[in-house]
Amino acid sequence: MNSLEFVLQKKIENQIKEMAASGLFGTIKEFYFWYIFLYKDNQVNYRVFSKVFHHLIDKGVLCNKLHLKNEYQYNENFSFSNYIEFLAPTNLQNSPIQFVRSRLISYLNYFQVVESLIYDIIIGVVEAVENAVKYSIDDTIYVRYFIENNVFYVEIQNKYKEPEIFTDINKGKYDSSLTLMRGMMVMSKLFDEMDIDLIQNKQVAVFRAKKILKFKTS
Repeated sequence: MNSLEFVLQKKIENQIKEMAASGLFGTIKEFYFWYIFLYKDNQVNYRVFSKVFHHLIDKGVLCNKLHLKNEYQYNENFSFSNYIEFLAPTNLQNSPIQFVRSRLISYLNYFQVVESLIYDIIIGVVEAVENAVKYSIDDTIYVRYFIENNVFYVEIQNKYKEPEIFTDINKGKYDSSLTLMRGMMVMSKLFDEMDIDLIQNKQVAVFRAKKILKFKTS
C-alpha cells in the first residue's frame, strides 16, 4: 500500500467510525450510501469502501448487530449529547428511514429508556419520517430530538410544494392521503402530544411530538 492509499484508507476509516459513533447501524451498502450522502464523496467505489469496512470489523471497531447478521453497529462506547439534530436524506437509495431509525434507537438505548416506550417512539417517528420523505421537495429533511424533564421531544421538518388539486386528483394522489390520515391516527396513539404545523410562506411542514418517558434505572 502506497502512502496515498494509506491516507485514503485512514480517512475512510475515521469517517465510518464517525458514522457508527453517531448511532447509525445497518448493512455495509447502507453505510456506503450514507458515506456518500454525509461526506459528499462519490469518488470512493463500493469495493474500496467495503474493504475498509471489513478491516474495521476485523479490528473489533464494528460488530454484527444482535440477530441481524448483515447489519453492523459500533462496538465501542457511545457518547451522546442530550440534544441531537441532523439532516437526513430523502433519496430512497440512501435508506432515509434506517438513517433516522438507527440513530434514534441508539440514542434512546443510551439514555436507558424502557423497551416498550422505545418501541412506541420508533414506530411513531418512522411514520413521521416516511411522510416527510414522501412529500418533501428537497433532498434532505431536518430532524431533532432531545429529552427534558423525563419527556422525549421530536421535531421533523420538510419542504413541500403547494398541492395542484386537479392534477393530484387525476394522479390518484388523494387516495394516498387516506393512508396519511391513517398514519396520523396511529401516531396520535403512540405519542402523548402531537401536532403538524404548515408554515405556508416558507412551504415547510413541521411535525412535533412528545412522549413521557420511563427509564430502566428508575
